[in-house]
Amino acid sequence: MPDPFDFLIVGGGSAGCVVARVLADRGWRIGLIEPGPDQPASKVPADYLRAFRSAEDWDFETEPQPALAGRRIRQPRGRGLGGSTRINAMIWYPPRDVDLRRLARHGGTHWSAADLRASLTEVTTWVSPESPRWLSEASSRFLKVARPAIEPPHAYHRMSDRSGRRTAAELLTGCDRIRRITGSVDRVLFAEGTESPGLAPAGAERSTRATGVWLRPDALDSPHVVSANRGVILCSGSLGSPCILIRSGIGPRDVLQTCGIRPRLLLEAVGRNLIDHLIMPCIFELPESARFAPRPTPRDLARWQVSGSGPLSSNLAEVGAIYPLVVDDNPKIRRPRQTDTVGQTAETAIQVHVTPTHYLLHPDSRAPAAMTIGVNLCQPRSRGRVWPVSVDSTAAPSIDPGYLTSPEDLTELVAAVGVARELASSPPLASWVCGESLPGVRRDSTAATERAIRRYAQTLYHPVGTCRMSALGDGVVDPDCRVKGTHNLWVIDAAVLGDIPSVNPNATIMMLAHLAATRLAV
Repeated sequence: MPDPFDFLIVGGGSAGCVVARVLADRGWRIGLIEPGPDQPASKVPADYLRAFRSAEDWDFETEPQPALAGRRIRQPRGRGLGGSTRINAMIWYPPRDVDLRRLARHGGTHWSAADLRASLTEVTTWVSPESPRWLSEASSRFLKVARPAIEPPHAYHRMSDRSGRRTAAELLTGCDRIRRITGSVDRVLFAEGTESPGLAPAGAERSTRATGVWLRPDALDSPHVVSANRGVILCSGSLGSPCILIRSGIGPRDVLQTCGIRPRLLLEAVGRNLIDHLIMPCIFELPESARFAPRPTPRDLARWQVSGSGPLSSNLAEVGAIYPLVVDDNPKIRRPRQTDTVGQTAETAIQVHVTPTHYLLHPDSRAPAAMTIGVNLCQPRSRGRVWPVSVDSTAAPSIDPGYLTSPEDLTELVAAVGVARELASSPPLASWVCGESLPGVRRDSTAATERAIRRYAQTLYHPVGTCRMSALGDGVVDPDCRVKGTHNLWVIDAAVLGDIPSVNPNATIMMLAHLAATRLAV
């Protein structure tokens, strides 16, 4: 497949792999740029934990978070073909109706719920998610808890099958019109030439027609130009795509000035509106006989190899549910929430993830036998930002999610901890749980629970929103996912979501990528 390509796709994660397949199936020549290791990702679901801080992880961290006791929060991001599907928990949770309505409102008539569902059906067929083949006792008991829920307890569907297929890269199998290019993209290049953004003559009108990218290869080759006939599509995620735009001269004026980049196109929303799910682990002690074995037995290995079942098939986040958040004695919770960015009332609900381990930063095999009920707000209000710190694509960005900058988020997360405690004290968990380790029985007041949240809450690894779509003039991309003010530069990934999905976002991102690419392929 000779250069130039028809389209260059920058980023080979969930969105990038879907976009590449759709365009290749329509006959376009695709260059898919993704750095990182060439070896396949591990087929064992829980091995995502071993991938953290490895060659498969960009291993970012946030700026110190004032509302989280000044902590820097790790931000694992997948590196290599498949992106963060190489290192995630393989949860497949289709978007709920409320998520489809919000996306349709951001995109206007271009994004109808019917079209979104059709794309969701298509990518679900490609992925073929299946229910877990094995559940721990903690998960099995949780599924029997009788508590009113918006969506009752259920076993998460996972993007895996008997052979252990786990990454979005599997979607590219057999697509001979896609060429993998290993490396990182410093910036997008435009029609006036390949000069550095700072070298254009003062006052010159700057082109907005993308012609390719400036590639920094993984190998020892020198940085060089890779060209595209029809355009460039950024699929580098909410932490990557806005940084590429800014390094290309597209972004807020003050950020461009700080980085020493001559503006090509001023878009103040680039890098802003960063949203993430913040999860608070509530850890409950169990009988020692219920301990989740940290190392597989020969029998466990045999079950995994023969039938893809047993403890090795666990992703450690086996079950969950969505609960309403209404607390009778707390008027702050009962008060209707503020409207979101498309004028809808934000949903007051929480999502629960259950793991059969003592799970804080990672499962602690040295701790007493435990189960963890993690709680997060489905639609937090807090917003942050992400910006590059230099024109070098290998430099880690400055990430500030602004966790708990909205006071309501902390108030509601305290109430969510109360829901976790209620679940643990409900049959059939009540007769089995031996005690509460975190927040701990002595942290039962509002103030003590707030302090525990500030000290122990962690990311759920769901950053979205930094190149948000808007049919009006204040977003980064239009309803076609084209960067506003450009001719042929698109962002198609989690960054374009104006609001965070109320559930694990991978299925939503792949659905969005499919519909956007289908329209682009025409």
